[in-house]
Amino acid sequence: SGPFDAMKQEGRLKIDVTGIGNEVLSLVGAKSGLSFGNTKLTANCEVELKNKAKTINTTGTLTGDKFSLRRGPLSGPILDLRLDYNVAVDLPKSNARIRSFSFSATQSSRPLLIAALSKEMALDWGKGAEAVDESALELVINQLNLADWRTFLGTNITAGEVSGKLNLLARKAGQDITLALDTQLTGLAAQFNANRIDGADVQIAAKGQVTDLNRVSLSAFDVRVAQAKQPVASVSGSGALDRITLDAQFQAAVEANLVAAARLLNRPDLKVSSGTLKFDGKVAQKNQTPGKAGATPIMDQTVIGNVRLEQF
Repeated sequence: SGPFDAMKQEGRLKIDVTGIGNEVLSLVGAKSGLSFGNTKLTANCEVELKNKAKTINTTGTLTGDKFSLRRGPLSGPILDLRLDYNVAVDLPKSNARIRSFSFSATQSSRPLLIAALSKEMALDWGKGAEAVDESALELVINQLNLADWRTFLGTNITAGEVSGKLNLLARKAGQDITLALDTQLTGLAAQFNANRIDGADVQIAAKGQVTDLNRVSLSAFDVRVAQAKQPVASVSGSGALDRITLDAQFQAAVEANLVAAARLLNRPDLKVSSGTLKFDGKVAQKNQTPGKAGATPIMDQTVIGNVRLEQF
């Protein structure tokens, strides 16, 4: 409902959508074998069109009641979803402003995932993006049970709980993004053919930057694996990846306690009484066919470093 001038392509419309359920959603998910259970989606928004529909302002809310996914015998958890947004789009200037954004997912009345902007974010997909104030997005995951998500993860992972936080700081209209990740995976249990992992704890931390939406630079990353609070392995370092050319270079230090690693893999046929494996070096990848449209990339990989096996 609302006024709309078709000749000028201007107006202010209020749109309400109610009761979209499995009957409609399964038309989308059928190719992937997905059904949506008792999911009900509702949405309401206001859309303002100006300048022959080249300037668009929209604000609204999307909610998902009893949202769930099923694929064959596997079904996911039942969630309640809510998305609130306020967005302004200027098509002639090839930019948009996300004035407000918040998303939440709750499971059994417990917050599972929360994402929100601290202040408005500017995006520019045209050339010569103007400098704008920085904006920040924070994403928080709270005790996500991996066993609940076997619909997507498969049946190899049988247990594990993920909690963590991701902070994104955007500059230059979203062209440069600084990220900071800190997450923990506790009680991981999985079966891969003859290898079984039981009771593993994984900590992942990373800091980096995405430049021009193409180049990813990690100033530091750190991954640590433990079992029963005993260190098993660690990987730390820094690196960079170019999304266009696929060129990459990483400096890494790896250390693994072979006794703890054998115990974690739960292989009775593998017995290690002592030993530590260490690697310190550089891993690089170079595209030998950059800039050749349609050409299959020919990648040249190089590993330079030293490997030490101590007290084995």
